[in-house]
Amino acid sequence: MVDIPSSVKVGPFIYKILEDGAVEQRGIYAEVYHRTFEIKIDPTIADQKLSVSLWHELLHCLDDIQGMELDEKNVSRLANGIVMLLRDNPWLRELA
Repeated sequence: MVDIPSSVKVGPFIYKILEDGAVEQRGIYAEVYHRTFEIKIDPTIADQKLSVSLWHELLHCLDDIQGMELDEKNVSRLANGIVMLLRDNPWLRELA
């Protein structure tokens, strides 16, 4: 797995990013726990899927804070779109 930080700041909250083998046993790549501010990631996930999965969970974090009421399908679409844009246009990363 690519080295990722142990935490990420989303709005006023800091979420821990943890590897958790139990995530894979549930048939998913990652999941977020808003009450404990944790994002758990399958440690066996392929690097290509890690980026999309992390963005997916971060979008859930933003949705929780902003109350956008995104459904799972739209979160997945947005995560894939963001990763696609950033991979295809690396210069976008420097605009933030």
